[in-house]
Amino acid sequence: MHLQFFESKIMNELLIIDNLKSSFRYLGITVSAVSAAISLDITIRQFVAGVYNYMFFAALLLLILSVILFLCFAIWDKKTLLKINNMQLVSNLQGEKSLNIEWNEISGIGIGLSSLVFNTKAAKTYTLDMGTLRYNDIKDIKSKIIEICESKSIEFYNI
Repeated sequence: MHLQFFESKIMNELLIIDNLKSSFRYLGITVSAVSAAISLDITIRQFVAGVYNYMFFAALLLLILSVILFLCFAIWDKKTLLKINNMQLVSNLQGEKSLNIEWNEISGIGIGLSSLVFNTKAAKTYTLDMGTLRYNDIKDIKSKIIEICESKSIEFYNI
């Protein structure tokens, strides 16, 4: 019993995070920063001159949109697609139904090329299609699933 607790502390959590390509991210940050600087310049000049015409409001709107775009690329970029730890698997893959499966509910796992089939003790079957993920991420997921199956004595097989 103590050995299983020790194993559960050693197992690392696997996180698959959706990140934009760095070149696309830098381009978005640059475009948003430049448009924010230009719109801020126009807004301040119009404000100081006391002119509140369409140019002032258009520049103000562009400033707000530029700040939101900057935050999207700089801060709000990361989204966890898949989280696997020694207690559960949580999936938020695009185009797939969200899954939250605890390992103590699983009786067997079928491992395919880019999919996983979970058989529960309650005779339900859940399928996780990982076709949208990168090949290296799929390899990491499969090896983590096999590691967890071996440590928790869950049957796994190829499909």
